[in-house]
Amino acid sequence: MNNVVVGTAGHIDHGKTSLIKVLTGNDTDKLKEEKLRGISIDLGFTYLDLPSHKRVAIVDVPGHEKFIKNMLAGASSIDLVLMVIAADEGIMPQTREHFEIVRLLDVKKGLIVLTKTDLVDDEWLEMVKNDIKEEFKGSIFENSPICPVSSKTKKGINDLLIKMDEIVKKVNGKSAEGNFRLPIDRAFSISGFGTVVTGTVISGKTEITKDVLVYPKNTEAKIRGIEVHNKKVKSVEAGERCAINLSNVGVDEIKRGDVLSLKGVFQPSLRIACKLFYLESNIKPLKKMQRLRLYHGTSETLCRVNIFQKDELKKGEEAYVELLLEEPIVSEKYDRFVLRSYSPMITVAGGIILEPNEEKKKGDIDKYLQGLKIKENGTIQDILNLKINTLSKYYPDVNRLYSNLGLDLKTFNEDLNNLIEEKYVVKIEGYNNPVYISCDYFSRLIEKIDKVLDEFYKENPLKLGMDKEELKNKLFKELKQKYYDKILIILIEKSIIEINSNNICKYNRIIKLNENEKMIKESIIKYYKTSKFQFKEQKNNKNDILYTSVFNYLLDSGDIIKIGDDIFIHKEVYEIGKNQIVDFIKQNNLITPAQCRDLLNTNRRIAVAIMEYLDYTKITKRGIEGRSIY
Repeated sequence: MNNVVVGTAGHIDHGKTSLIKVLTGNDTDKLKEEKLRGISIDLGFTYLDLPSHKRVAIVDVPGHEKFIKNMLAGASSIDLVLMVIAADEGIMPQTREHFEIVRLLDVKKGLIVLTKTDLVDDEWLEMVKNDIKEEFKGSIFENSPICPVSSKTKKGINDLLIKMDEIVKKVNGKSAEGNFRLPIDRAFSISGFGTVVTGTVISGKTEITKDVLVYPKNTEAKIRGIEVHNKKVKSVEAGERCAINLSNVGVDEIKRGDVLSLKGVFQPSLRIACKLFYLESNIKPLKKMQRLRLYHGTSETLCRVNIFQKDELKKGEEAYVELLLEEPIVSEKYDRFVLRSYSPMITVAGGIILEPNEEKKKGDIDKYLQGLKIKENGTIQDILNLKINTLSKYYPDVNRLYSNLGLDLKTFNEDLNNLIEEKYVVKIEGYNNPVYISCDYFSRLIEKIDKVLDEFYKENPLKLGMDKEELKNKLFKELKQKYYDKILIILIEKSIIEINSNNICKYNRIIKLNENEKMIKESIIKYYKTSKFQFKEQKNNKNDILYTSVFNYLLDSGDIIKIGDDIFIHKEVYEIGKNQIVDFIKQNNLITPAQCRDLLNTNRRIAVAIMEYLDYTKITKRGIEGRSIY
């Protein structure tokens, strides 16, 4: 369903609320103070059934300059704006400011409503129309119809409804396919029901009983009831105004500007990267690190603007910037925002969010800005690929990649799988929660592993490889073991490394011994071969560094096997002993340590060590009366 939100804009006392009352029959001024002062102070909400029976949500905004922040909270969700201008006054300061806000928020469709026509004659009316056409050249209002009406006499109201109906049919409403997101504009408590929040769903859909989070505090809640235009419903989707009854959360835990959404959709941020448009109407330049007021969704937050590669922006200029926020917000890529000066409060700029969770920049600023260009103009797949590239050092899972992207899960998964198939991304399994890194980052990991092993071999020329945990501590210290083990498997499959025992070595690592080392090697092998099971414990001389290096080399290569503390055996002798023990058990069902000692013609300590090693390698298993076949 294409749900559309229609909003008003315009100067104070130009008849916005009176117009809405005539169109809908509802007075959107609800506050006692609004009734007393005769002006709108806060947002007003209602709905309108058009001649085609299409129902649209209506947001009525205050026109007074003191309440611009309330106007901005309502304007953020508008699809079609009614720019209301009083015929007796024409274009006024808030007309222009509201117009600038509508442009900055990229509202696509607009209609000009010329109110209070009963107060002017035809000649004056034509003059005002000409002023309006001149003022709005080059904007969404340039070819928009100007609808003269009188809320008092109701003249022109039917024509306005027909024009609205025609335009609404052309409006592309908000997507119900994305993540459910409701910027909260009101929160209150109703006796017997508890906490209620209201707002316009700007993407996705949700239903009763859903678990949700109130961002940015990540407060958990559950939806217990939904109303759309005072009617109870089971679900709500993008473009609909609604009231949602929440359980498990107090009204004091929620404020205007918070966002209701699903768990894992957002990561609150204090730093966002944007494309900024500095208004032509500004007198002074925008200075680097100037303090401003950020309006995003229904929120207002103080921030400072860091302009990349410039000290200031002149009027009419645009640039990539980062906004450093004083309070966290949640946003999605391509969200629009407005900036007003800190004091006096004047609308000065706006733009589009390109990176909702920007990290502190390090390194090449030109490369960083090139990334922002991709985020601004690239395809969704390009942007996802860039995000994975940026986050690879953290080994991000789906939740981290998915958050703040503004994609529905199906589209996200399709693009992610395409990147894997096209060899841009490596998927690293880990039970039910895989992580993802770019192929470029994976290539750099291989280079780092290669370098670490080269340095290790330089210091240990006779070692086949480095201990697995030593390599992990050097390059993968923060990575969970399950992902580290999977990376090693991938590297083995790609013939990058081999694992020998618990050591990691380069694929097809070959060690060349010099003549002296060869002599020591042969003497060790000869000793353990000829001694058979009569060898002395720890034959190697620990004080002889070269001897120890060669001995360890034989351990790594598997020629010598360590079967116990300071007990070593040649691999061929071990195989002979293993086969003798297995044959004995097959004939006698069991073997005892004493029988093993006599069978191998050795002492009890070596016999026990051999039997325990057979248990460890699952050749035999220990029982009460002796060892049997495993």
